[in-house]
Amino acid sequence: MLGLAINTNAQLRTLKASTDKFITVQFPAKVDFYQNSVSIHDKIGIRQVDDILFIQFLEPNVQETNLFVKTVDNKTYNFLLQYDNDPQELILKVDETNQNTSVSQVPSPNKSNNNETISQRLLKESGYIKNRNITSYKNIKLILKGVYVNHNKIYILMRIDNNSNINYDVNAYKFYITNDKGIATSEQTIDVNIVNLTPDSKVIPKGKNDIVFMFDKFSVGDDKQLLFELTEKNGDRNLNFKIISSLIDNARNYN
Repeated sequence: MLGLAINTNAQLRTLKASTDKFITVQFPAKVDFYQNSVSIHDKIGIRQVDDILFIQFLEPNVQETNLFVKTVDNKTYNFLLQYDNDPQELILKVDETNQNTSVSQVPSPNKSNNNETISQRLLKESGYIKNRNITSYKNIKLILKGVYVNHNKIYILMRIDNNSNINYDVNAYKFYITNDKGIATSEQTIDVNIVNLTPDSKVIPKGKNDIVFMFDKFSVGDDKQLLFELTEKNGDRNLNFKIISSLIDNARNYN
């Protein structure tokens, strides 16, 4: 897999595809939006699946155009798209440090860095939720400490205690909205995408481990709740925690 080393002051990376071969471009985060020139909109096919774009020309010898991509963590990327009868680089991976900005633009404050700072500051908070905020299983304990809001972001502060002598290898952190009974079905479940995780812990060692989950703003209906699931890789110490809708509605402002 080829990495794209894109410098903000360098020329845009050229992506080449054809009518017979598509290219796969993977980004560090889920793609939120993409745009190419409307003049060739019906001559190129772009399909998005999570953090991946599949790009293929529908007609040969299409003129060069540009592609703008924005991911859910508010990073933006710019490319040139070019028709090539025999493209060689078919699988491309965009590095997290490969964010593009226009040289002629005045950089705006980095929202991602600001949000990261808020997450790091929240790690120092003791939290305010004290009742019905704990669940445990096999020496692993989940503690909900607080729900906060800053502009269009929601932050959930939790603590994961590992009281065993065995490290907890995380398979997945997952949040989704379910009915008020906490029953997850494909018809009644809405996944809530985690935009940022601080720290990005894949291994939970013995001891007390605070963690902050950041989300784009969302709401939970009165007859529903937010369900958090923590699953273990190569193990069955799996836990879930129900977060009632009122805690989301009454998230504390944090500046």
